Amino acid sequence: GGQFEQSVEGTVPRNAAKMMIAWRANTECGGCSGDADVLVRPPRFEAGGPAAVMDLRSLRGNSPQGAMSLRSEGGGDAVRIRVAQGQKLASNGSAMPVSPGAPFKLSVPYEVVGPTGNAVSVQVLFLNDQGKEVGRKALALAPQWGAVGEARTDSSGAFRIEPKGGAEGGPYQLVFAGDDSHRSASVSVP
Repeated sequence: GGQFEQSVEGTVPRNAAKMMIAWRANTECGGCSGDADVLVRPPRFEAGGPAAVMDLRSLRGNSPQGAMSLRSEGGGDAVRIRVAQGQKLASNGSAMPVSPGAPFKLSVPYEVVGPTGNAVSVQVLFLNDQGKEVGRKALALAPQWGAVGEARTDSSGAFRIEPKGGAEGGPYQLVFAGDDSHRSASVSVP
């Protein structure tokens, strides 16, 4: 698991009149296919003014039974997206007006709940006056882990990892890939 926030910045296309947030799993992602279990909190969209917090209740579209569920949590709404490899999800939020040429930033807080690869993305779609897409930026909602070191256990089963430069402070995901005699295992450490 782990809690993350990602953002993408850019410029609203000159021919855009509206934007919408789109959720995708195992589709429109350059060949991705995998399991995913993420809890997404309302994204924030800023474009030359105060940030708009997106209402997750406006999501609609093509989603397999049980793949997307809205729930209230901690005083706000969250969407849990759970898909299996090959299961596709495409859901769009409501369109809202934008100012062409304005700088924008989309921020998405999320939590990885279960096994998750690069199968889920959130995208900001820019549309012209006729509703045709004129631009898109995407964020993959995947664990944001990087390798910080490797270790072998000693005869008592203990180990010590000295983090590589810049990796101090955690949180950490410890992973054992497994071998012929032992199953794989992982754990998150604060």
